[in-house]
Amino acid sequence: IDFFLHPFFLMNDEFVNYIHLPVSCASTKTYANMIITNLSITSCAFVLHLLASNVCIRAETCEDVSGTFDVNYGKSNGKTWLRNCKQIRRKYPHLCNVSAVVLKNCSMSCGQCGNMGNWPSCYDVTESFTLGTKTRSCANAVSNSNLCRKSTTKKNCPISCGICERSFTNCPYPDSYDSYAYSYSNGISSLCCNGLATNCNLRVDEMLFATMHNANHSSEYSPFANHKAPLEDALDVGYRAFFLDICKCNNNDDEDLEVMFCHAYCSVGRRDPTIVFSNIVSWLENNPMELIIFNFEMSHGDPLPTEVWTLMSSVSGMADLVYEHDGGEWPTMGSLIAAGKQIIAFQHNGPQCPGSTGCSSNIPEFFDYTMETNWDYDTVEEVELLPDSCYPTRGGNGARNFYSINNFVTGRYGPSYKAALVLNEKNFVEQRLYHCNKVMNAIPNFINVDYWQQGHVPEAAQEVNLYRGERKQMSE
Repeated sequence: IDFFLHPFFLMNDEFVNYIHLPVSCASTKTYANMIITNLSITSCAFVLHLLASNVCIRAETCEDVSGTFDVNYGKSNGKTWLRNCKQIRRKYPHLCNVSAVVLKNCSMSCGQCGNMGNWPSCYDVTESFTLGTKTRSCANAVSNSNLCRKSTTKKNCPISCGICERSFTNCPYPDSYDSYAYSYSNGISSLCCNGLATNCNLRVDEMLFATMHNANHSSEYSPFANHKAPLEDALDVGYRAFFLDICKCNNNDDEDLEVMFCHAYCSVGRRDPTIVFSNIVSWLENNPMELIIFNFEMSHGDPLPTEVWTLMSSVSGMADLVYEHDGGEWPTMGSLIAAGKQIIAFQHNGPQCPGSTGCSSNIPEFFDYTMETNWDYDTVEEVELLPDSCYPTRGGNGARNFYSINNFVTGRYGPSYKAALVLNEKNFVEQRLYHCNKVMNAIPNFINVDYWQQGHVPEAAQEVNLYRGERKQMSE
């Protein structure tokens, strides 16, 4: 049972072919029985039936055609290629964006079936590309829609060309908090929490959050920044936890100290918290079924949690969105959203809280609730080193609600973009989550990365959440 139900086996291509992409929904039970027979695990029958039924409900009539079909793509000079949906899914997902024939024949593999979204192909490339004799980028496609008539631009910039929308959310929003609260209290199944209906039944400490390390330190040009784009943009692709450094620094206009975001030094990664908080509140107001988590590190200048709370309270509407934990069991995502609570805030490296001057009950100590792995890796190989890289170095050794996994390299010259190209890839993230789960016998809750634009971290997190939510539904 553990072998078959493990999320990474369910995401494996061969299992996807066998279970998640049935020839027809009517034959799903036959497939389930076939696997039961092959594995000689008759006790899996009921679980397999539920899994197969769930997939069919999600997919409805959305299927891939069997066999091959002709594809005429780009400058083919009248030639066609024989393709099948397995090839499209594994090697040529971008054809979903530019070929109506592919989209029609491979609707499942092209992500037209509910939560199995078209993540592999729905992203704009970050580097420039050659179009004719000129060098172009996806930013050019936004400003000049005529470029999107070219197949090269469509392939590289499907989002900018309006071909697809990479959305973290796969369920509809209600018109207001009240309508959501009504739906939640009446057990209506079409709820949505952080992008998935199944998330609503998960407690906060059962969720996995795609997380930005040093989220305030972003720059397109600085080689020492942790990210190349601001955290506000990361919200749109599914990052839901943000670890930020808080400092007290001189005001530019006078000698008074003020609280701001920085990265260890006042001149590095400096951003005005009021502006950042205002942007986030505005985003949350437009996305009323999303919940985010902050972890503030009290850094340079010895800022206090009460000072951070004063800043948060000064932003219109923000204090009302913050959930204050009572120390007991963590609530479900659905109950928090129903109550209009969309923010959970923690802090660490500040005064000993609770009980010291400057503590705030709205921003409790992170490591009272969380165990966290080492954060000081010099190479990818050190991150891969098992079991050491999964052991907590802060926050205890197992008796915590949350498990935070650091997945970045900070070498001699600062954050490593080259390492992020490896560490942020979906397969690497999945394997790291899997191994650390086994090592610590604890489910990961935060996967903390640099250079958020690289890889597919939110996708990996969301697939794990989907598995956790569906498994919890089956157990109740």
